[in-house]
This record gives sequence, structure tokens and C-alpha cells, in this order.
Amino acid sequence: MVSFSTITTNLNFRTAAHTDKGDWPTGFGNLVVIERGAPYKGAYTGFPQYGVAVDCRNGDFLAMDVHQVHGNSPMEPEDESSQRISLVSYLREKIIEKCGGQKMYNPVELDKKIEGRNKQTRKAL
Repeated sequence: MVSFSTITTNLNFRTAAHTDKGDWPTGFGNLVVIERGAPYKGAYTGFPQYGVAVDCRNGDFLAMDVHQVHGNSPMEPEDESSQRISLVSYLREKIIEKCGGQKMYNPVELDKKIEGRNKQTRKAL
């Protein structure tokens, strides 16, 4: 089963409050953060309708309903070396149609290929 089709990467980027469009209607999204350089303040991921904001930091994982209004507060870097990379994963609606004839892999067949390679590797050891 495929959970996510798309990853969006953001570097030191503030998103305005929004709801995601074009995502699977009953799907969810997730956010993972990677930090480098000097510390920073802010960049809280917030859900204004609930009055809640989450301070996602290096290695944190946040699963969320991306169809609810969300965004993040401004990032306040200590200096120019401060970096916050956010990786946002989600499932696009109609992803098969949008791939326009590209070869798509059957997950069962792919699992069989991987298992076959694993068996060959174990025999070689």
C-alpha cells in the first residue's frame, strides 16, 4: 500500500495559513524537520482553528490532517548559517492519471523482486 506519492522540500520557508489542495481527500500528510547551523527561533507549525502550534525540531515527525488550516510562523535565525529543511509527504489525488502512461510498479511484484534479491544476497554471504 502506498501512503505517499509526493515530497515537498522547504528551506527556511514560511508558509501562510492554508489547506492543501489536490491531495487525497481522506489522506493525511506528515512533516519531518532537519536542522543545520546556528540555532533559530520560531517556525512553529500551527493550526489556528485549534489554537495549537507545534515546535517541530531536528528529527521530529508530525502527522497531520492537511485539509485543516495550517501554516508556520516566521523563522528567526541566529545568523546566516541557520537552516531548517522541512520535508512534507502526502498522497496526490489522481496520481496515476497525472503520470500519463509512465510505468507504475505493482507493489506485490515489487515485493517479490526485493525478496528475490534479498535471498540472493543471503546466499552470497
